Amino acid sequence: MNSCAGLGALHSGIGHAHYSGLLSTIGISSLSSSNFKNRKRESGKAVEEVARESCQRFNDEEKRLSSTGEEVVKVGVSYDMGWRKRGCSHDSSSGAGTAVGLQTSKVISYATRNTICRVCAEAQKKNQEAVAHDCCKNHQGSSKSMEANVAVELFSDLSNSCNVGNEGVCPVMKVKCARCDHINILRPAEHHRTGKRGPPTFDMNSCAGLGALHSGIGHAHYLGLLSTIGISSLSSSNFKNRKRESGKAVEEVARESCQRFNDEEKRLSSTGEEVVKVGVSYDMGWRKRGCSHDSSSGAGTAVGLQTSKVISYATRNTICRVCAEAQKKNQEAVAHDCCKNHQGSSKSMEANVAVELFSGALSSGVAYTTYVGDDDSAKRESHRKALPLLLMEGFSTIVPHAFGDHNKCSASWCGYKKDPKCYKHGHLWGKDLKGEDLRAVLEDALWPFMSEESAKKLAPCGSSQRNECINSVVGSKAPKIRHYGGSESSDF
Repeated sequence: MNSCAGLGALHSGIGHAHYSGLLSTIGISSLSSSNFKNRKRESGKAVEEVARESCQRFNDEEKRLSSTGEEVVKVGVSYDMGWRKRGCSHDSSSGAGTAVGLQTSKVISYATRNTICRVCAEAQKKNQEAVAHDCCKNHQGSSKSMEANVAVELFSDLSNSCNVGNEGVCPVMKVKCARCDHINILRPAEHHRTGKRGPPTFDMNSCAGLGALHSGIGHAHYLGLLSTIGISSLSSSNFKNRKRESGKAVEEVARESCQRFNDEEKRLSSTGEEVVKVGVSYDMGWRKRGCSHDSSSGAGTAVGLQTSKVISYATRNTICRVCAEAQKKNQEAVAHDCCKNHQGSSKSMEANVAVELFSGALSSGVAYTTYVGDDDSAKRESHRKALPLLLMEGFSTIVPHAFGDHNKCSASWCGYKKDPKCYKHGHLWGKDLKGEDLRAVLEDALWPFMSEESAKKLAPCGSSQRNECINSVVGSKAPKIRHYGGSESSDF
Protein backbone atom coordinates (compact mmCIF):
# COMPACT_ATOMS: atom_id res chain seq x y z
CA MET A 1 0.00 0.00 0.00
CA ASN A 2 2.87 2.37 0.76
CA SER A 3 4.39 1.69 -2.67
CA CYS A 4 0.98 2.33 -4.23
CA ALA A 5 0.88 5.64 -2.35
CA GLY A 6 4.14 6.64 -4.03
CA LEU A 7 2.80 5.53 -7.43
CA GLY A 8 -0.43 7.46 -6.83
CA ALA A 9 1.53 10.61 -6.00
CA LEU A 10 3.45 10.26 -9.29
CA HIS A 11 0.23 9.71 -11.19
CA SER A 12 -1.43 12.76 -9.57
CA GLY A 13 1.62 15.02 -9.93
CA ILE A 14 1.81 15.95 -6.23
CA GLY A 15 4.59 16.07 -3.67
CA HIS A 16 4.70 15.10 0.01
CA ALA A 17 3.10 18.33 1.25
CA HIS A 18 -0.01 17.95 -0.94
CA TYR A 19 -0.10 14.18 -0.37
CA SER A 20 0.04 14.62 3.42
CA GLY A 21 -2.51 17.43 3.36
CA LEU A 22 -4.97 15.36 1.31
CA LEU A 23 -4.79 12.23 3.47
CA SER A 24 -4.84 14.13 6.77
CA THR A 25 -7.94 16.00 5.63
CA ILE A 26 -9.85 12.78 5.04
CA GLY A 27 -8.51 11.18 8.22
CA ILE A 28 -5.96 8.74 6.77
CA SER A 29 -2.43 8.47 8.13
CA SER A 30 0.33 9.27 5.65
CA LEU A 31 3.97 8.36 5.02
CA SER A 32 6.84 10.36 6.46
CA SER A 33 8.75 12.60 4.08
CA SER A 34 11.75 10.25 3.71
CA ASN A 35 9.58 7.14 3.34
CA PHE A 36 7.40 8.93 0.80
CA LYS A 37 10.49 9.87 -1.21
CA ASN A 38 11.79 6.26 -1.14
CA ARG A 39 8.42 4.86 -2.25
CA LYS A 40 8.13 7.47 -4.98
CA ARG A 41 11.63 6.63 -6.20
CA GLU A 42 10.80 2.90 -6.14
CA SER A 43 7.62 3.45 -8.16
CA GLY A 44 9.41 5.83 -10.54
CA LYS A 45 11.97 3.17 -11.52
CA ALA A 46 9.14 0.76 -12.27
CA VAL A 47 7.33 3.42 -14.33
CA GLU A 48 10.51 4.06 -16.37
CA GLU A 49 10.86 0.35 -17.08
CA VAL A 50 7.25 0.10 -18.22
CA ALA A 51 7.75 3.17 -20.44
CA ARG A 52 10.82 1.62 -22.11
CA GLU A 53 9.00 -1.63 -22.75
CA SER A 54 6.02 0.27 -24.16
CA CYS A 55 8.22 2.29 -26.53
CA GLN A 56 9.99 -0.88 -27.69
CA ARG A 57 6.69 -2.65 -28.32
CA PHE A 58 5.21 0.17 -30.36
CA ASN A 59 8.52 0.73 -32.15
CA ASP A 60 8.38 -2.90 -33.34
CA GLU A 61 4.76 -2.40 -34.38
CA GLU A 62 5.69 0.77 -36.29
CA LYS A 63 8.46 -1.14 -38.09
CA ARG A 64 6.02 -3.91 -39.03
CA LEU A 65 3.47 -1.49 -40.45
CA SER A 66 6.10 0.52 -42.36
CA SER A 67 8.26 -2.39 -43.57
CA THR A 68 8.99 -2.65 -47.30
CA GLY A 69 11.43 -5.55 -47.04
CA GLU A 70 14.55 -3.42 -46.48
CA GLU A 71 17.01 -4.15 -43.71
CA VAL A 72 16.63 -0.68 -42.24
CA VAL A 73 12.95 0.25 -42.10
CA LYS A 74 12.04 3.87 -42.84
CA VAL A 75 9.35 5.15 -40.53
CA GLY A 76 7.64 8.50 -40.13
CA VAL A 77 7.36 10.26 -36.79
CA SER A 78 6.03 13.48 -35.34
CA TYR A 79 8.32 15.17 -32.85
CA ASP A 80 7.87 17.90 -30.27
CA MET A 81 9.39 19.11 -27.02
CA GLY A 82 7.43 19.98 -23.93
CA TRP A 83 8.88 22.21 -21.23
CA ARG A 84 8.09 22.21 -17.50
CA LYS A 85 7.45 25.92 -17.15
CA ARG A 86 4.62 28.23 -18.14
CA GLY A 87 5.01 30.77 -20.91
CA CYS A 88 7.38 30.52 -23.86
CA SER A 89 9.62 28.34 -21.62
CA HIS A 90 12.88 29.62 -23.09
CA ASP A 91 14.21 29.61 -19.52
CA SER A 92 12.79 26.29 -18.35
CA SER A 93 15.23 24.07 -16.47
CA SER A 94 13.71 20.79 -17.72
CA GLY A 95 11.71 19.31 -20.57
CA ALA A 96 10.82 16.11 -22.41
CA GLY A 97 10.82 15.33 -26.13
CA THR A 98 8.75 12.57 -27.73
CA ALA A 99 8.73 10.87 -31.13
CA VAL A 100 5.31 9.50 -32.10
CA GLY A 101 4.95 6.97 -34.94
CA LEU A 102 2.70 8.11 -37.75
CA GLN A 103 1.31 4.60 -38.28
CA THR A 104 0.59 3.64 -34.68
CA SER A 105 0.10 7.14 -33.21
CA LYS A 106 2.02 5.85 -30.17
CA VAL A 107 5.20 7.07 -28.50
CA ILE A 108 8.10 5.01 -29.87
CA SER A 109 10.94 6.98 -28.28
CA TYR A 110 11.44 9.76 -25.74
CA ALA A 111 14.14 11.55 -23.78
CA THR A 112 14.31 14.14 -21.01
CA ARG A 113 16.63 17.05 -20.32
CA ASN A 114 17.45 18.77 -17.01
CA THR A 115 19.84 21.65 -16.41
CA ILE A 116 19.67 21.54 -12.60
CA CYS A 117 20.32 18.86 -9.96
CA ARG A 118 19.45 19.96 -6.43
CA VAL A 119 21.93 17.59 -4.76
CA CYS A 120 24.84 18.78 -6.92
CA ALA A 121 23.80 22.43 -6.57
CA GLU A 122 23.60 22.15 -2.79
CA ALA A 123 27.01 20.46 -2.57
CA GLN A 124 28.57 23.09 -4.85
CA LYS A 125 27.05 25.84 -2.70
CA LYS A 126 28.75 24.36 0.37
CA ASN A 127 32.01 23.61 -1.53
CA GLN A 128 31.55 19.93 -0.76
CA GLU A 129 31.55 16.77 -2.83
CA ALA A 130 28.05 15.56 -3.68
CA VAL A 131 26.91 12.33 -2.07
CA ALA A 132 26.22 9.34 -4.27
CA HIS A 133 22.87 9.89 -5.98
CA ASP A 134 21.00 9.43 -9.25
CA CYS A 135 22.01 12.77 -10.84
CA CYS A 136 19.37 14.07 -13.25
CA LYS A 137 21.43 16.90 -14.78
CA ASN A 138 22.11 15.97 -18.41
CA HIS A 139 22.10 19.27 -20.33
CA GLN A 140 24.57 22.16 -20.30
CA GLY A 141 23.27 24.52 -22.99
CA SER A 142 20.36 26.92 -23.11
CA SER A 143 16.82 25.78 -22.50
CA LYS A 144 15.88 26.54 -26.11
CA SER A 145 18.58 24.18 -27.41
CA MET A 146 17.01 21.24 -25.53
CA GLU A 147 14.63 20.51 -28.40
CA ALA A 148 17.36 20.09 -31.00
CA ASN A 149 19.53 18.17 -28.52
CA VAL A 150 16.80 15.63 -27.77
CA ALA A 151 15.97 15.33 -31.48
CA VAL A 152 19.60 14.44 -32.21
CA GLU A 153 19.46 11.68 -29.59
CA LEU A 154 16.18 10.24 -30.83
CA PHE A 155 16.88 10.46 -34.55
CA SER A 156 20.41 9.08 -34.55
CA ASP A 157 22.77 6.75 -32.70
CA LEU A 158 24.85 8.39 -30.01
CA SER A 159 27.99 7.30 -31.90
CA ASN A 160 27.01 9.35 -34.97
CA SER A 161 28.72 12.70 -35.39
CA CYS A 162 26.26 15.61 -35.35
CA ASN A 163 26.32 19.35 -35.85
CA VAL A 164 23.48 21.56 -34.64
CA GLY A 165 23.35 25.05 -36.11
CA ASN A 166 20.90 27.67 -37.24
CA GLU A 167 19.74 29.02 -40.55
CA GLY A 168 18.24 32.30 -39.49
CA VAL A 169 15.65 31.72 -36.80
CA CYS A 170 15.27 27.99 -37.52
CA PRO A 171 17.58 25.30 -36.02
CA VAL A 172 19.18 22.81 -38.45
CA MET A 173 20.75 19.46 -37.54
CA LYS A 174 23.40 17.71 -39.64
CA VAL A 175 23.70 14.01 -38.72
CA LYS A 176 26.42 11.77 -40.13
CA CYS A 177 25.31 8.16 -40.69
CA ALA A 178 27.48 5.62 -38.81
CA ARG A 179 27.19 3.10 -41.69
CA CYS A 180 27.73 5.06 -44.91
CA ASP A 181 29.07 8.44 -43.65
CA HIS A 182 26.26 10.22 -45.50
CA ILE A 183 25.36 13.55 -43.90
CA ASN A 184 21.62 13.92 -43.36
CA ILE A 185 20.28 17.46 -42.95
CA LEU A 186 17.29 17.60 -40.64
CA ARG A 187 15.14 20.69 -40.93
CA PRO A 188 12.39 20.47 -38.28
CA ALA A 189 10.48 23.43 -39.80
CA GLU A 190 8.41 23.81 -42.99
CA HIS A 191 10.31 25.32 -45.90
CA HIS A 192 9.72 26.52 -49.46
CA ARG A 193 11.64 27.51 -52.57
CA THR A 194 12.27 31.16 -53.45
CA GLY A 195 14.72 30.54 -56.31
CA LYS A 196 16.08 27.91 -58.64
CA ARG A 197 19.31 27.44 -56.70
CA GLY A 198 20.52 27.28 -53.13
CA PRO A 199 18.99 25.81 -49.98
CA PRO A 200 15.27 26.13 -49.31
CA THR A 201 13.87 29.03 -47.32
CA PHE A 202 12.26 28.28 -43.99
CA ASP A 203 8.71 29.49 -43.45
CA MET A 204 9.86 30.66 -40.01
CA ASN A 205 12.46 32.97 -41.56
CA SER A 206 9.90 34.38 -44.00
CA CYS A 207 7.56 34.97 -41.06
CA ALA A 208 10.38 36.87 -39.35
CA GLY A 209 10.53 39.23 -42.33
CA LEU A 210 6.75 39.60 -42.30
CA GLY A 211 6.81 40.26 -38.55
CA ALA A 212 9.40 43.01 -39.03
CA LEU A 213 7.16 44.67 -41.64
CA HIS A 214 4.17 44.36 -39.34
CA SER A 215 6.09 45.84 -36.39
CA GLY A 216 7.71 48.63 -38.41
CA ILE A 217 11.29 47.72 -37.47
CA GLY A 218 14.50 47.17 -39.41
CA HIS A 219 17.33 44.69 -38.99
CA ALA A 220 19.00 46.55 -36.10
CA HIS A 221 15.85 46.56 -33.93
CA TYR A 222 14.96 43.01 -34.99
CA LEU A 223 18.45 41.78 -34.07
CA GLY A 224 18.34 43.59 -30.73
CA LEU A 225 14.97 42.08 -29.85
CA LEU A 226 15.83 38.45 -30.65
CA SER A 227 19.33 38.56 -29.19
CA THR A 228 17.91 39.91 -25.92
CA ILE A 229 15.59 36.92 -25.54
CA GLY A 230 18.27 34.44 -26.66
CA ILE A 231 16.96 33.53 -30.14
CA SER A 232 19.25 33.37 -33.16
CA SER A 233 18.43 35.85 -35.91
CA LEU A 234 18.82 36.35 -39.65
CA SER A 235 21.85 38.01 -41.17
CA SER A 236 21.38 41.47 -42.63
CA SER A 237 21.27 40.25 -46.25
CA ASN A 238 18.97 37.30 -45.46
CA PHE A 239 16.71 39.59 -43.43
CA LYS A 240 16.43 41.99 -46.38
CA ASN A 241 15.62 39.11 -48.76
CA ARG A 242 12.93 37.73 -46.45
CA LYS A 243 11.49 41.21 -45.91
CA ARG A 244 11.40 41.77 -49.67
CA GLU A 245 9.77 38.35 -50.19
CA SER A 246 7.09 39.09 -47.58
CA GLY A 247 6.61 42.62 -48.92
CA LYS A 248 5.76 41.35 -52.41
CA ALA A 249 3.15 39.05 -50.88
CA VAL A 250 1.72 41.92 -48.82
CA GLU A 251 1.42 44.08 -51.94
CA GLU A 252 -0.41 41.30 -53.78
CA VAL A 253 -2.85 40.86 -50.88
CA ALA A 254 -3.40 44.64 -50.80
CA ARG A 255 -4.25 44.71 -54.51
CA GLU A 256 -6.67 41.82 -54.15
CA SER A 257 -8.31 43.51 -51.16
CA CYS A 258 -8.76 46.79 -53.07
CA GLN A 259 -10.26 44.96 -56.04
CA ARG A 260 -12.67 43.04 -53.81
CA PHE A 261 -13.95 46.14 -52.03
CA ASN A 262 -14.03 48.11 -55.29
CA ASP A 263 -16.43 45.49 -56.67
CA GLU A 264 -18.49 45.69 -53.48
CA GLU A 265 -18.61 49.49 -53.72
CA LYS A 266 -19.82 49.17 -57.33
CA ARG A 267 -22.55 46.75 -56.29
CA LEU A 268 -23.84 49.02 -53.51
CA SER A 269 -23.72 52.16 -55.70
CA SER A 270 -24.95 50.64 -58.97
CA THR A 271 -27.93 52.27 -60.72
CA GLY A 272 -27.77 50.15 -63.86
CA GLU A 273 -25.27 52.33 -65.74
CA GLU A 274 -22.20 50.88 -67.45
CA VAL A 275 -19.83 53.10 -65.47
CA VAL A 276 -20.93 53.17 -61.85
CA LYS A 277 -20.72 56.49 -60.01
CA VAL A 278 -19.29 56.05 -56.53
CA GLY A 279 -18.31 58.39 -53.72
CA VAL A 280 -14.89 58.30 -52.07
CA SER A 281 -12.98 60.10 -49.37
CA TYR A 282 -9.36 60.84 -50.24
CA ASP A 283 -6.34 61.93 -48.25
CA MET A 284 -2.56 61.76 -48.40
CA GLY A 285 -0.31 60.66 -45.57
CA TRP A 286 3.36 61.61 -45.43
CA ARG A 287 6.27 59.77 -43.79
CA LYS A 288 7.71 62.72 -41.93
CA ARG A 289 6.68 64.58 -38.80
CA GLY A 290 5.21 68.06 -38.99
CA CYS A 291 3.40 69.54 -41.98
CA SER A 292 5.48 67.18 -44.17
CA HIS A 293 5.76 69.60 -47.08
CA ASP A 294 9.34 68.38 -47.46
CA SER A 295 8.70 64.66 -46.97
CA SER A 296 10.42 62.39 -49.50
CA SER A 297 7.63 59.80 -49.52
CA GLY A 298 3.91 59.42 -48.89
CA ALA A 299 0.82 57.32 -49.63
CA GLY A 300 -2.63 58.38 -50.82
CA THR A 301 -5.80 56.32 -50.28
CA ALA A 302 -9.32 56.41 -51.71
CA VAL A 303 -11.94 54.99 -49.33
CA GLY A 304 -15.43 54.06 -50.57
CA LEU A 305 -18.24 55.93 -48.79
CA GLN A 306 -20.50 52.84 -48.90
CA THR A 307 -18.06 50.18 -47.70
CA SER A 308 -15.68 52.39 -45.65
CA LYS A 309 -12.85 50.29 -47.11
CA VAL A 310 -9.79 51.23 -49.17
CA ILE A 311 -10.63 50.68 -52.84
CA SER A 312 -7.50 52.24 -54.33
CA TYR A 313 -4.11 53.57 -53.22
CA ALA A 314 -0.77 54.75 -54.56
CA THR A 315 2.62 55.73 -53.14
CA ARG A 316 5.13 58.40 -54.08
CA ASN A 317 8.88 58.54 -53.45
CA THR A 318 11.32 61.24 -54.48
CA ILE A 319 14.47 59.36 -53.44
CA CYS A 320 16.03 56.00 -54.32
CA ARG A 321 19.12 55.16 -52.28
CA VAL A 322 20.61 52.85 -54.92
CA CYS A 323 20.26 55.43 -57.69
CA ALA A 324 21.51 58.23 -55.42
CA GLU A 325 24.58 56.23 -54.41
CA ALA A 326 25.39 55.35 -58.02
CA GLN A 327 24.98 58.98 -59.10
CA LYS A 328 27.24 60.09 -56.27
CA LYS A 329 29.99 57.77 -57.55
CA ASN A 330 29.31 58.59 -61.22
CA GLN A 331 28.45 54.95 -61.87
CA GLU A 332 25.55 53.15 -63.45
CA ALA A 333 23.10 51.81 -60.88
CA VAL A 334 22.87 48.03 -60.55
CA ALA A 335 19.60 46.32 -61.47
CA HIS A 336 17.10 46.92 -58.67
CA ASP A 337 13.46 47.63 -57.89
CA CYS A 338 13.64 51.42 -58.11
CA CYS A 339 11.08 53.12 -55.88
CA LYS A 340 11.55 56.68 -57.17
CA ASN A 341 8.37 57.71 -58.98
CA HIS A 342 7.94 61.44 -58.31
CA GLN A 343 9.93 64.43 -59.56
CA GLY A 344 8.03 67.44 -58.24
CA SER A 345 7.70 68.96 -54.81
CA SER A 346 6.46 66.97 -51.85
CA LYS A 347 3.31 69.08 -51.65
CA SER A 348 2.38 68.18 -55.23
CA MET A 349 2.33 64.47 -54.33
CA GLU A 350 -1.26 64.71 -53.07
CA ALA A 351 -2.66 66.10 -56.32
CA ASN A 352 -0.47 63.74 -58.34
CA VAL A 353 -1.76 60.64 -56.53
CA ALA A 354 -5.34 61.93 -56.70
CA VAL A 355 -5.10 62.28 -60.50
CA GLU A 356 -3.78 58.71 -60.76
CA LEU A 357 -6.50 57.22 -58.55
CA PHE A 358 -9.41 59.21 -60.02
CA SER A 359 -8.40 58.64 -63.65
CA GLY A 360 -7.43 55.00 -63.08
CA ALA A 361 -10.83 54.24 -61.55
CA LEU A 362 -12.44 54.25 -65.00
CA SER A 363 -10.49 51.13 -65.99
CA SER A 364 -12.28 49.21 -63.22
CA GLY A 365 -15.74 50.41 -64.29
CA VAL A 366 -16.27 53.15 -61.70
CA ALA A 367 -16.10 56.94 -61.65
CA TYR A 368 -15.41 58.90 -58.48
CA THR A 369 -18.13 61.54 -58.84
CA THR A 370 -18.46 62.38 -55.14
CA TYR A 371 -15.29 63.45 -53.40
CA VAL A 372 -14.74 64.05 -49.69
CA GLY A 373 -11.47 65.53 -48.50
CA ASP A 374 -9.85 68.21 -46.38
CA ASP A 375 -9.28 71.77 -47.52
CA ASP A 376 -5.67 70.88 -48.15
CA SER A 377 -6.52 68.60 -51.04
CA ALA A 378 -5.86 69.85 -54.54
CA LYS A 379 -8.59 68.01 -56.47
CA ARG A 380 -12.29 68.92 -56.40
CA GLU A 381 -15.23 67.09 -57.93
CA SER A 382 -18.72 68.32 -58.77
CA HIS A 383 -21.39 66.95 -56.45
CA ARG A 384 -25.10 66.49 -56.67
CA LYS A 385 -27.07 69.69 -57.34
CA ALA A 386 -30.31 69.02 -55.46
CA LEU A 387 -28.80 68.28 -52.05
CA PRO A 388 -26.73 71.50 -51.80
CA LEU A 389 -29.87 73.58 -52.46
CA LEU A 390 -31.73 71.74 -49.70
CA LEU A 391 -28.82 72.33 -47.34
CA MET A 392 -28.82 76.07 -48.10
CA GLU A 393 -32.56 76.24 -47.40
CA GLY A 394 -32.09 74.32 -44.16
CA PHE A 395 -29.28 76.60 -42.97
CA SER A 396 -31.41 79.68 -43.63
CA THR A 397 -34.17 78.42 -41.26
CA ILE A 398 -31.99 77.53 -38.25
CA VAL A 399 -31.86 81.00 -36.67
CA PRO A 400 -35.50 82.02 -37.43
CA HIS A 401 -36.72 78.68 -36.03
CA ALA A 402 -34.86 79.28 -32.75
CA PHE A 403 -36.44 82.77 -32.48
CA GLY A 404 -39.99 81.52 -33.08
CA ASP A 405 -40.29 82.35 -36.81
CA HIS A 406 -41.50 79.12 -38.47
CA ASN A 407 -42.64 80.52 -41.84
CA LYS A 408 -39.77 78.88 -43.77
CA CYS A 409 -39.65 75.67 -41.67
CA SER A 410 -40.43 72.30 -43.23
CA ALA A 411 -43.09 70.02 -41.78
CA SER A 412 -40.71 67.08 -42.17
CA TRP A 413 -38.68 68.21 -39.15
CA CYS A 414 -40.35 71.22 -37.47
CA GLY A 415 -42.63 70.25 -34.57
CA TYR A 416 -44.42 73.63 -34.65
CA LYS A 417 -45.77 72.86 -38.13
CA LYS A 418 -47.27 69.62 -36.84
CA ASP A 419 -48.78 70.92 -33.58
CA PRO A 420 -48.56 74.74 -33.13
CA LYS A 421 -50.50 74.84 -29.86
CA CYS A 422 -48.52 72.27 -27.87
CA TYR A 423 -45.10 72.77 -29.45
CA LYS A 424 -42.11 73.60 -27.24
CA HIS A 425 -38.45 73.64 -28.17
CA GLY A 426 -36.71 70.44 -27.21
CA HIS A 427 -33.77 72.57 -26.13
CA LEU A 428 -33.54 76.24 -25.08
CA TRP A 429 -35.63 75.34 -21.99
CA GLY A 430 -38.75 75.17 -24.22
CA LYS A 431 -38.76 78.91 -25.02
CA ASP A 432 -37.92 80.98 -28.10
CA LEU A 433 -34.71 82.99 -28.16
CA LYS A 434 -35.07 86.76 -27.96
CA GLY A 435 -32.91 89.77 -28.74
CA GLU A 436 -31.89 91.32 -32.06
CA ASP A 437 -28.22 91.49 -31.10
CA LEU A 438 -28.14 87.73 -30.33
CA ARG A 439 -29.93 86.99 -33.60
CA ALA A 440 -27.41 89.06 -35.56
CA VAL A 441 -24.46 87.25 -33.95
CA LEU A 442 -25.91 83.79 -34.75
CA GLU A 443 -26.66 84.77 -38.34
CA ASP A 444 -23.09 86.01 -38.79
CA ALA A 445 -21.77 82.69 -37.38
CA LEU A 446 -23.84 80.65 -39.88
CA TRP A 447 -23.23 82.92 -42.87
CA PRO A 448 -20.00 81.13 -44.09
CA PHE A 449 -21.95 77.85 -44.41
CA MET A 450 -24.81 79.32 -46.44
CA SER A 451 -22.89 79.84 -49.67
CA GLU A 452 -23.36 77.48 -52.60
CA GLU A 453 -19.71 76.42 -52.50
CA SER A 454 -19.91 75.47 -48.81
CA ALA A 455 -23.14 73.56 -49.37
CA LYS A 456 -21.52 71.55 -52.15
CA LYS A 457 -18.69 70.57 -49.82
CA LEU A 458 -21.09 69.44 -47.09
CA ALA A 459 -23.60 67.79 -49.44
CA PRO A 460 -22.11 64.24 -49.40
CA CYS A 461 -22.21 64.28 -45.55
CA GLY A 462 -18.94 62.37 -45.67
CA SER A 463 -15.72 62.49 -43.68
CA SER A 464 -12.06 61.79 -44.37
CA GLN A 465 -11.56 60.39 -40.86
CA ARG A 466 -11.33 56.89 -42.37
CA ASN A 467 -8.31 58.05 -44.36
CA GLU A 468 -6.75 59.59 -41.27
CA CYS A 469 -7.21 56.26 -39.52
CA ILE A 470 -5.46 54.48 -42.40
CA ASN A 471 -2.62 57.02 -42.25
CA SER A 472 -2.24 56.18 -38.56
CA VAL A 473 -2.03 52.46 -39.32
CA VAL A 474 0.54 53.09 -42.06
CA GLY A 475 2.49 55.20 -39.59
CA SER A 476 2.67 52.23 -37.20
CA LYS A 477 4.15 50.03 -39.94
CA ALA A 478 6.51 52.71 -41.27
CA PRO A 479 7.19 54.97 -38.27
CA LYS A 480 8.00 58.60 -39.03
CA ILE A 481 11.07 58.38 -36.77
CA ARG A 482 12.68 56.02 -39.32
CA HIS A 483 13.40 56.63 -42.99
CA TYR A 484 12.13 53.87 -45.28
CA GLY A 485 11.50 56.16 -48.27
CA GLY A 486 14.76 55.35 -50.01
CA SER A 487 14.02 51.69 -50.81
CA GLU A 488 11.18 49.38 -51.80
CA SER A 489 10.42 48.91 -48.09
CA SER A 490 8.50 52.18 -48.29
CA ASP A 491 5.92 50.62 -50.60
CA PHE A 492 5.67 47.47 -48.46
